[in-house]
This record gives sequence, structure tokens and C-alpha cells, in this order.
Amino acid sequence: MIRNYFKIALRSLSRDLNYALINILGLAVGITCCIIIALYVRFEISYESFQVNRKEIFRYIPRSANEGELAMQTYTPAGMAPRFHNDFKEVKAYSRFAVVNEEPNFKYDEKQLGAGQFCLADSAFFQMFTTPLIRGEADKVLSRPSTIAISRSIAEKFFPGEDPIGKSIQFDNKMLFEITGVFEDVPRNSHLQFSYLASFTSLPAMMEQLFQFKNDKVLEDMGSWNYTTYLHIPHGVSSDLERRMSEKLHEYQTNSPAKGGNVEIDWLQPLDDIHFTSGIKGDTGGTGSLVYINVFSSVAILVLLIACFNFMNLGTALALVRAREVGLRKSIGASRMQLIWQFIGESLFLIALAFTMALLIVSLTLPLFNRLMGLTLELNLIDDPVFFLVLIAIGLITALVAGAYPAFYLSSFSPAKVLKGDRIVSNKAGLRKTLTIVQFGIATFMIIATIVVLQQMSFMKNSSVGFDREHVVSFPASIEVHQNYDLFKERLLNHSGIKAVTICNAVPGNTLGHWRYGFPGQDREDVSINTVATDHDYIDVMELQLVDGRKLSREFSTDDSLAYLINETAAQQFFLDKPVGTPFQVLDGAHPVGTIVGVIKDYHFRSLQHKVDPLVIRIDRNNAYVIAIKLQGNRYKETLEFIKREWDQLSPDNAFKYSFLDDTYDKLYKSEEKTGILMTSFAGLAIFVACLGLTGLASFLTHQRRKEISIRKVHGASIRQVVSLLSWDFMKLVLLGFAMMAPLAWYAVKQWLTNFAYQVDISPVIFVISGLMVSVLAFITVGYHTYKASLSNPAQVLRDS
Repeated sequence: MIRNYFKIALRSLSRDLNYALINILGLAVGITCCIIIALYVRFEISYESFQVNRKEIFRYIPRSANEGELAMQTYTPAGMAPRFHNDFKEVKAYSRFAVVNEEPNFKYDEKQLGAGQFCLADSAFFQMFTTPLIRGEADKVLSRPSTIAISRSIAEKFFPGEDPIGKSIQFDNKMLFEITGVFEDVPRNSHLQFSYLASFTSLPAMMEQLFQFKNDKVLEDMGSWNYTTYLHIPHGVSSDLERRMSEKLHEYQTNSPAKGGNVEIDWLQPLDDIHFTSGIKGDTGGTGSLVYINVFSSVAILVLLIACFNFMNLGTALALVRAREVGLRKSIGASRMQLIWQFIGESLFLIALAFTMALLIVSLTLPLFNRLMGLTLELNLIDDPVFFLVLIAIGLITALVAGAYPAFYLSSFSPAKVLKGDRIVSNKAGLRKTLTIVQFGIATFMIIATIVVLQQMSFMKNSSVGFDREHVVSFPASIEVHQNYDLFKERLLNHSGIKAVTICNAVPGNTLGHWRYGFPGQDREDVSINTVATDHDYIDVMELQLVDGRKLSREFSTDDSLAYLINETAAQQFFLDKPVGTPFQVLDGAHPVGTIVGVIKDYHFRSLQHKVDPLVIRIDRNNAYVIAIKLQGNRYKETLEFIKREWDQLSPDNAFKYSFLDDTYDKLYKSEEKTGILMTSFAGLAIFVACLGLTGLASFLTHQRRKEISIRKVHGASIRQVVSLLSWDFMKLVLLGFAMMAPLAWYAVKQWLTNFAYQVDISPVIFVISGLMVSVLAFITVGYHTYKASLSNPAQVLRDS
């Protein structure tokens, strides 16, 4: 029986080969989308899943509210974690974490070691986090100053065949670290990424040796908020614990009870929540988005649904051709259930072919998807049986959705009618019309969404950001360049292609440091504010606009430690009607009371996805380690070569690596840009599959209406009239699909835009363009087949009929 069904399936396939290929290709595209998105979603939701203690580890997130808006940050003072450990019995262990350098300069025996993020952590890190140690003991690896653990990849590449434990590596030609451990490479699905991890107790020596900034109390400091704190709390957290910690932190800061004010209860963020929580300043690992996961998952399902609807449409249409076959089988004793299983078997056969084609397409397109998303996804069905079962489930569901209804419909024909020669008129035209409407409604939805996404991306990348990001080159200063910065700057300014030079802690687009500030003599809460630590020329390099007061100036010797600039948002949020002249102080224990000397116009030092935050600019070269240069003229290559020569004279052992500010800033929109590309791709696939189905349906139905077309031509209808008449039948369905889905698309994109502080307006033109695109594509698809049918010879058609 099965063998017979298989033969029949092959005969049916060969007889209606064009329609079968349309079904197979459409399903293959839909299944491909589902597989790739399933791989992506599985990776995203797997973040931190390997961490054994993930339910017990919490990241401390300070929170504050300004004008009703909640602000969150990862930055905490270094002295907070040990105090919490002493004062709260719930805290079993802690680890502070800091990123030192993303491209560190490590050497061993004058041999340059590989790139990889260099970070600091406390001695409890390897006990709290599941980062297996190949060499070393978890409680001892980072227990001493100037010790470091390296990844397996670094160890195998640069210490082949030897034990790296006990060897010393040199950082920035200045500081030696003893290797005390080797750990497994950190999985990609972790928000903490590092190849070198040094002890946090190395921080005082690093600041002194690398930056000549001596501070023996840096590990206890409560003024500099530059570090992330992780707490191991085995029995979980409560709102009471968060409240008590918030109050205690305030006491550490002011030695007085919390006053309330603009301070909100801080958050002990579970490790599992980190990847999918956005809007936290200082998140260096990059966050995922449940919104995008839901969007991409929905899009993949919609594309597959369109393909399934194609299958159902063509299946019910082709029923008219196979009516005699059904009648004959029933007349010789075949039951309806046998026919149902036969047609479902044929559907499964087609779907199996589509599935095979989809796996081939996935293998070809997955590397491109990985490059686009910056991932390393793999499809390995042998080593991943769970995912293989998921794919089987997708295939079975597709078979049921796409194949079940045509099977029940085909098996319902009456043998008496079809064998008598009565013409079988399909009563399922309403279903075909409904499916066509839904198909093109989905396509319309995706086109509208894609246009809005692309418009929003263009708006963010091309809007004015309040500073000149053109012709600015930046690079991290080596120790030698930092120590000889004045000489380096003087030499650079002698070149005609260089307009201005500054040194700062970060350029716009990169993460700024946070410091705590107070308002001496005023009954006002201390605040933690984004800070640009720089020299006198930062405003000139970035071409910022001054709206009140004056710039930082060399003419005032006190500006080096007592003068502050703030932005307009800081002035507004801190209720400073006349900010210039207001006493102001950075609470780092090293600065006396200073004064606000000027207010600069707001500029977007973060992406336009976020509102402008309060900002302070002050002179502090000890915490500034990025050099930014404003170029002028068009001789950029020559100027950069000159800068490199000056660099090599001061720091010959360090590579000169630079980037342009506009490129740095554009990276802020990398995630959204990927989203735009993917949405465009999926929208294109949805249109392609919908048009593919419409091609098959139009071809079949125009073939069925050949007699009607011939009669109309005999009665004088022109080709244009015939094409218009037949095309309009389809175009009505397409336009109805557009009308039904356009309001839903408007609501969906409106909700998506709420994720952005600055957003485009949803213009009616978008819907006009979308409607035209869908209509034109549908008309071209249908018009070709109707035009082809209208060219047939009426005499020949009527004679054959």
C-alpha cells in the first residue's frame, strides 16, 4: 500500500511539476527562516545558562529618578562591595569587575601576546562564576596583587608545550603580572567576556605604575563610581534587602541617613536578567532584546505561514484536476480515511523535499547570517538531538497546517458525480481568497515595518548630535605617550593638518566614567553624573557650543582642579536657574569645593536611542587616557602618517591604532542596523513567497478560465480588457489584505518606536508606498499569466473544450 502511494505521489509530482516546485520552494524558504531564527533565539535565551550559581548571583544596579524618569547604571564605588560583605550576612561573597583594555599590550620575553579583553576581578570570582580553571585553584588564583589568569586559547597559542603557571607577562611595558591560572575560554553566551583576568587588588599598583596616580585607599574609595559589583546571595533577595542596601550605601557616602530626594531603591539584578535588560549605563557586554526576538520569531512564522497558505491554496485548486482520481478510487472500495492518508502522505513527501532543500539553504546562508549578527551559530543535528527534535516538530506542524485541509477536501468528492462527468465546481474559492488576503496582508505588514525601521535607522545616523563628529581621529594613549602628553601635543599642533588636540577619558559613543558630585552649602542630594575627564581643549576638538559662562581656560590657574562645565540637562535636572557661579565639588576626596564656570549646549554622547543625560566636563588628566585630534584640510593620509611617526618616537613598542569618531559613533547603531537588514531580508522573502504562490494560483486559475477568455475575445474583448478583468479579481484580494493589515502594522511600529527617545513620525506616505509596492508586485505576477492566457487562440480553445 505504501509503495503504491509512493508511486502515485511521484506521478502526481511529475504531472504537476511546476506547482510542486512552487510548493517545495516556498516551503523551503519558510522552513529556512524558521531554522535560522530558531538557532538565533536558542542562543539568545541561553545567556548565562551554563552558570551553576546563576540564581544566586546578583549585579548591584544603583538607580535614581530625575523628573520622573528612572536612570540605572552598573557603576559602583570600589569600597561598596567589601562593606556590604561585612554589614549584610546575606552576602556570602562578592566580586568587583572592571574592564581595563579591550586590546591590551601584553608581552612575554619580548613576544607580543594575543588580543583579548583585559579585566580585573576579586579573588572570589572563580568560585562565584562557572568559568572552569584548567590550572590553578579557584580561591587562590586572584588572591594576591599583580597576579593574572589567562584563557586556554592564549595559553595554547603563546605557551605551547609548556606550563605558563609562575611565568610573568608585562602589560604596557610597565607592570608585571604573574600567571597563576588558566581558565577555559569564556562561552559567547556570557555578558562577561575576557581573555586576561587580573586580581582586583592589583588596581592600586596599576594606577601608580601606569598613571603615576598614587592612591593607597583606592580599594576602599567611595567617590569614584567606575566598577561593577556582583554579590553572591544564596537565599535570594527581597525588596527589604534592596532597601536596606540602598540606605546603607547612602550612609557610606554621606555618613548620614538617606533623605529620599531623587534617590530610588537600588536593584539587585539577577544574573539571568542581565542580557535582556537594556537602558543601564555602563553595560559593556551588549544586551539582547526580547522585542527583537519576538519580532524575528513572528516574522519567521509569518513567512512559513505564507508558504503553508500557498500549499493549501494550490492544493484546493488542484483538487479540480484530481476529482476523477478520487471518484475512481472510492468506486473500487477505497475508504475516505485511506484517501486522507494518501494525500497527507503526498504532502509529507513534498514537505520532506522542502525540508531537505531548507537544510541545504541553511548551510549556505548561516555563515552570512553569522557575519551579519556577529555570532558563531552552527547547525549540528548529530550532536544536538534536542534541536533535531525541534526541527522534526516544525516539519510535522507544517505538514498538518499545509497538508491536512487539502487532504480532507480532496477525499470528500462524491464518486457518482465525478464519474458521471459532472463538472466539479470548487466551493472553496472563499477559502482561497481568504488565504490570499492573509498572505498579502502579512507581506504588507512586513513592508511597512521594514520601511519604518529603515527610516528610524537613517534618522538616528544622520541627525545632528550637537558636536562635529567629522574629521576627528582618536586612539588610546600608551603609557609613554600619556607621560609625555604635553610634548606629544605640542609636536602635533605644529602640523598644518591638525586643528586641535585633547586628551579625555572617552570620546562620544564610548562609555564615560561616573563620579559622585555634591552641592556644598545647599540642601541637595549628592548625584552620580557622567563625566568627561579631559584638558582645556575638549570643547574645541568636539566643537561644542557654549550657552552660558565661559570655557575651561589656561588663563585661570584654578580651572585645573576647581572649575566645572555642565550641560543644559544637568542644569535643568538639578534645578540650577543660574548655574554659573554655583559651588560644586567632585566627591573623590582629592578636590576642594569648586565652581560651575559654564554651561554647554546638550550633545548626544550616547546614541539617539537614549535621552541626553546630565554631564560634567572637568580637567582631570590622570583619568584621561584617550587622545582625540581634530583634523583639517583633505590630507588625512599624510597627517595620520605624521601622527604615527610622532607616536613611534615616544612609544615604539606599541602599535598605533586609531579610529575615526564618526565610525565609533556609528557602532552605537550596529544592533539596529542589523535589525534593519534582517527585516528587509525577511520582508523580501515574504513578498517572494507570496508572489510565488500567487504565480501558481494565477497560472492555474487562468488555465481553468481559458474557455471564458476565449468567449470574451470572440465577443470583441481586447487583450487589455481581458487582462484588466482577470487581474482585478486578484488585485481586489491584495488591496483588501493591505487595508486589513495596515492599521495593525501602524500600531506595531508605533509600539516599537517607544524604545527610542528620539523617533521618526509615521507618515501616511509610508502606507501609500507600501500599498503601491504590494499592488505593483502582485499585478506584475498576475498580469504575466493573464496576458499569456489572453494570447491563446479562441478557436483552438473552444474546439478542445
